[in-house]
Amino acid sequence: MTTEHGGLPRPVRLDRVLAEAGLGSRRDVRALIKRGRVAVNGVTERDPSRHIRPHIDRVTVDGVALNTGAGDPVTLMLNKPRGVITATRDPVARTVLDLLPPELARKVVPAGRLDKDTEGLLILTEDGQLCHRLISPRHGVEKEYWVRLDGALDAALVDAFAAGVRLDDGYVTLPARLVIERAETPAEARVVVTEGKYHQIKRMFAAFGLRVTALRRLRIGSLWLDPALAPGEYRPLRPAEVELLLRNPETAGDAVSPADKTTSGVAAGPDAPA
Repeated sequence: MTTEHGGLPRPVRLDRVLAEAGLGSRRDVRALIKRGRVAVNGVTERDPSRHIRPHIDRVTVDGVALNTGAGDPVTLMLNKPRGVITATRDPVARTVLDLLPPELARKVVPAGRLDKDTEGLLILTEDGQLCHRLISPRHGVEKEYWVRLDGALDAALVDAFAAGVRLDDGYVTLPARLVIERAETPAEARVVVTEGKYHQIKRMFAAFGLRVTALRRLRIGSLWLDPALAPGEYRPLRPAEVELLLRNPETAGDAVSPADKTTSGVAAGPDAPA
């Protein structure tokens, strides 16, 4: 972090702090400030050029405290839409980084992946420790998905998933949790896995003659997709959310999704889980 003589943080423009925290482009955050949605030390601030002291001044956006530490890693929650690939660059296809303003896209990378035709929770970060913790197989971080199928679901599949499913290449998956929400055609369910083999969820259901027609990731570890985010929208993770993933990323236990049953409107498409 850049400091002044004496070791105090060097003042930084408010619009720069908000943009680097992932709240949008410089133009976006200037509009945010001018609309009176930002406060510094409890006082509404409408001047984007106002300088603040990182780690000292308290900045809130719509009443939510912002981590103002200059140099702190940027971590974003993205609701990935269909038709966008999880990559940092591609000569033809649109990538998840194309959904961000350039100043953010240059900083972050995806922590894991979702297939092109899959929607839902994706973490983008410049925090190498967090990225490794979320994608390393040895951590066994849970990923929860909502799925729609082209047929009916037999209750026997709950036990079959719990025992591990033999895929088309002979690999037997780690135990997975299947919760049937609708048994009749088109069936709907929740699936929780702790690994990310290629197109794993699609292949697990294919082993029982079922085709996945829609898939959306709802949760990574203890973090649920924010139901306020439309497909293609993102927001910065709050410091407490990042700490939650770093300290205890593996499971959300028996917690209920904040979106609960709001996933029924998801568009169709197969997946390759992270």
